[in-house]
Amino acid sequence: MNTSSATGTDRPSRAEAEQAEREARRVLAFQLGTTTRSELDDAAASLRGRVGALIGTPLAEGGEKDWGSADRGFLLEVAHLLDNPPVPGALSHEVYSHVRVLSRPAADDSATKWVRTRGLTL
Repeated sequence: MNTSSATGTDRPSRAEAEQAEREARRVLAFQLGTTTRSELDDAAASLRGRVGALIGTPLAEGGEKDWGSADRGFLLEVAHLLDNPPVPGALSHEVYSHVRVLSRPAADDSATKWVRTRGLTL
């Protein structure tokens, strides 16, 4: 379970959620022809940590019986992305696609909204 460094709790802080959103928006601005492989690899690692922190608490709390199909679908999609990062030998385009897809939940504030609507504190 991820612990918020700012709050000392098992929930992400509002600042951490905002950092994840800023990072995701930065990554969504990447262009394949002008972004280096190193930048893509760094973004993939950073996003995995930030997005994982946002949804890690709801996954660990085990309240699945109260979740609707949209909730489960959202969590399954994000969990799949977190569990399946690009392999070290992946083509740049694969890494680029992965970070763009992984950025979407944080950039459109879906993860933050999901956490808030479940009554969790950010």
